[in-house]
Amino acid sequence: MTIDTLYGRNRLRCGQLGLEQEGMFAWYNVNSCGRIRIQPGRLPKAETTRRYYIGAVNVEWDYAPTKIHFITGKSLFGPTSPSFIYVRNRSLLTVFREFTDNTFTQMKPHPENLGVIGPFIRGNVGDTIEIHLKNMATFPLNIVPKNLPFAD
Repeated sequence: MTIDTLYGRNRLRCGQLGLEQEGMFAWYNVNSCGRIRIQPGRLPKAETTRRYYIGAVNVEWDYAPTKIHFITGKSLFGPTSPSFIYVRNRSLLTVFREFTDNTFTQMKPHPENLGVIGPFIRGNVGDTIEIHLKNMATFPLNIVPKNLPFAD
């Protein structure tokens, strides 16, 4: 995909039908830098290619790490809790994670505060973004950029 002049807020979503309702999408912004003053001898590289190695991996996810209801302050697992029959301690979840290269053996560090959000994909106007996706999940899936021209 190539970032042209698609300024504004755009959406990147999972191509698996029905998963948008489950939160399998992310927002990204393309901002205009306005007029940039370039000092002599410091010209930016034109048409930079940015490569991302993204793997869809299954992880065991704890949906309630504190085991405490945020509003009531009571245990989610108490027999009187209204969520007692719904809350499981851990479940299998498929997430997108960034890897260092095309061997998909070394995962890049993922900030803990991002939780299940996938890696950030960054680019500048005129850049070409290559996304190499390896599906290590237990079901078929892909990613499809929204509001960006792309080629398979």
